[in-house]
Amino acid sequence: SYGGRGGRSNLIPGQSGGPYGNYKYPTLQGSGGHTFNSAGGGGGGSLVLSVSKSISMNGLIDMSGFEGTYYSTSSNRYQWGGGGGSGGSVLINTPLFEGTGTIKANGGNGQLGCYYSRPDSCNSGAGSGGRLAIWSDVTTFSDSLQTKGGIGGVGYRGSAGTIYQHARKSNVIDRIIIDNTDTGRSHFVTPICNSK
Repeated sequence: SYGGRGGRSNLIPGQSGGPYGNYKYPTLQGSGGHTFNSAGGGGGGSLVLSVSKSISMNGLIDMSGFEGTYYSTSSNRYQWGGGGGSGGSVLINTPLFEGTGTIKANGGNGQLGCYYSRPDSCNSGAGSGGRLAIWSDVTTFSDSLQTKGGIGGVGYRGSAGTIYQHARKSNVIDRIIIDNTDTGRSHFVTPICNSK
C-alpha cells in the first residue's frame, strides 16, 4: 500500500497494508507486494521534478508498481502467486505545466495462486495506487494522470491512490482526485491522510 490500501488476498489472512505519506508532497517509494512461495512485485519508484521555468510533458512517466511473480508445480496442482507492489510517487513543481502526455503510479496486479481445484478464488492481493502531486502557477496539461489500484483476489482491486493539483492562476486550488477508472471495485476505500 501507499496512496490507498492494497487489495484483499485469500492466500494470507490479516489486514492489507495501510496508506502512508503526504498527498500534497509525495516523495516516497511504493511498497513491495507480499510473498507466498512466489516473490511479490516491487513497489514503484519516486520522482521529484523542480523546474524554474516550465515543463512540457508529452511522453510517459511511469512510477507504477510491478506485478507479483507466478510459480506452479510440474503437475500444475499447486500454483503460487505473489502480491502486486504499490505505485510510487511523482512530485512536480514548476511555474507552467503543459502537454498531452501520461503520468501514472498505478498498483501492480496480484498473481493467481492456489490449489488447482479452485483457481478462481485464490488470487494474491493487488497493490494500491501511488501518489501524484503537481504544483504550478498555470496548467494546460490535458491528458492522463493515473493512480489506480492493481487487480487482486476475488475480483477486488487495490484501492486508488491520490492525485493532487494546485495551479493558482488557473483556478485549480487544492484539487484532489481519487479514481480507480471504473475497472473494478476495490475491497477498501481510499482514506485521506496527510502524514509526514
